[in-house]
Amino acid sequence: MYFSGGDASRVPRLRLLQDSVNLRLARACVVGEDLSALLPLGGSNLPARLDTLAAGRVIRVGGGRCGPGFPVFLGARRRALSREADAAAARLAPFVDSLAARVDSLAGDRHDLAFHLLWSRVVDEAWDAAWRRAFPRDTMPAVTWLALPERRFAVGTNYEQTVGDGDLALTWAPRFSEHLGPLADRAYELTLLAWQRPVTDDSARALLARYGILDSLGGSRLFAYPRGGTLDSALDALSREYGDRAAAAVDWAEAGRRFDTDPRDLFVILLHEIAYGEFERLADAGRLREPALLATGSPRADAVRLVSLVTGRPLRPADEAMAAYARNDWHGSPEVVRRLRLALAAEPGDVETRWTLGLGLYDVGRYAEAAAEFRRVEAEARRDPTVRLRADWSRLWIGHCYDALGQRARALAIYREVARTGDASTTMMMSQYGIGPITARAWAQLRLKAPFRPTR
Repeated sequence: MYFSGGDASRVPRLRLLQDSVNLRLARACVVGEDLSALLPLGGSNLPARLDTLAAGRVIRVGGGRCGPGFPVFLGARRRALSREADAAAARLAPFVDSLAARVDSLAGDRHDLAFHLLWSRVVDEAWDAAWRRAFPRDTMPAVTWLALPERRFAVGTNYEQTVGDGDLALTWAPRFSEHLGPLADRAYELTLLAWQRPVTDDSARALLARYGILDSLGGSRLFAYPRGGTLDSALDALSREYGDRAAAAVDWAEAGRRFDTDPRDLFVILLHEIAYGEFERLADAGRLREPALLATGSPRADAVRLVSLVTGRPLRPADEAMAAYARNDWHGSPEVVRRLRLALAAEPGDVETRWTLGLGLYDVGRYAEAAAEFRRVEAEARRDPTVRLRADWSRLWIGHCYDALGQRARALAIYREVARTGDASTTMMMSQYGIGPITARAWAQLRLKAPFRPTR
């Protein structure tokens, strides 16, 4: 399992285990082998391999033995962790029973969504509230851990921001996660459905039907509700309440000593385990209908029971263009450029759309037109502090356009100016072009040495 919090400084570099010898050594260390027993596995370069794995926090070495460099729960230690989680879940049981009943009531006639809403919109959203109560002066860590065997409800939620400042939640489990990528890629079409607008793309409709979002007649079964509305506010309140209760269910310092684990790491691990235990109990007692899809991987159309969308502002003309841009791997095409121009005709003052149009024109080789759009963005960004970062980067992209046109002297003049006066603290990342994260000033200094050559 992996949980991404604010501090990732102690996360092990598990990429090292892509090497088969390193993997065998790490497996031996997980069960605490003597170093002498590792010689047949590591051969003559064993010391170097162990040093690399230890530096990567994958293992620990000391006293003639090696052990895991991150929390591991196997055998008796795993059973002790389960007992700890189950005891905390039992203390929370009356409250969680009422929580499940309230969520089921809030779901209205969509009782099939109760599991998803309780997990994704209440329990899996409670981290901040729980952490502030348990560790008010610390930063939540990023944690990697191993716990075998896995709990029955080792489920999770992926959250995706959607057009119109919406929020898509997708519940998954080890046996079923195939819907995550396809539905995230169709977040725009899901937003259309949430606003009761038609989806006209045939491939999108086929995909949404496959996962049960559209029924056999083409009607929407998507569960959507407005941000800040009655349901959203109620679920947020329940999430905060759960976070406060769960944080107080364990003495974290004492438990950390017993498990020889940093209490902050154990907090993340145990909150997962407690929730898994609570959901097992609710499902076994018939108080919460478990989506069979999570346990068996079928039927695929039941994925609609694992999806909800919180809508933000109403859709604007630019949203369709930005969705097309995103589907084109965050690059322009003639069709993307056409849609962006239509969006700007409707909203000429939309700086973000004009910036994207500049990028799209660059992508299709219309460099002079792209430079003209970036000049307009720069002028607006200098007037509007909310988009101030675009000013320096618009100038840089004008330089990129001059490089592409073979006008290196004009490009160098821009790079010299940004290298001297540009922002030196805020980073930009545009991974589709191989840029960043890097400041405008640092990027300009690189471009003084060589013209821009985008990667794709």
